[in-house]
Amino acid sequence: MTTPSPAQMDRKIRQLDNDVQSIYQMLNGIVGTQTQHGNRLGELDNKLAGVAGTQARHGNRLDEIDGQLAEIAGTQARHGNRLDELDSKLGEMDAKLDTVITMLGEGR
Repeated sequence: MTTPSPAQMDRKIRQLDNDVQSIYQMLNGIVGTQTQHGNRLGELDNKLAGVAGTQARHGNRLDEIDGQLAEIAGTQARHGNRLDELDSKLGEMDAKLDTVITMLGEGR
């Protein structure tokens, strides 16, 4: 193996220096891209937090609506029971009217 000449050594050193500078430029580009990605991830995180807040409010509102629907169902059940009672009373009155009509028909 021969010893490189000073000119060859100088060329090698310049080449290595150029390679190192290129690597630093690439690293700076990577750092810039990572910074942009970090900023964008921060924006997305804020948007997701907003969406999560909206979903929580919707969930609370749905719970309120569910409670109101349960109250309505209870009211409807009470109305149904009351209508059944009225139907029964009307049935009794109808039977009494039939008896009265029968009695009036026999008395003619």
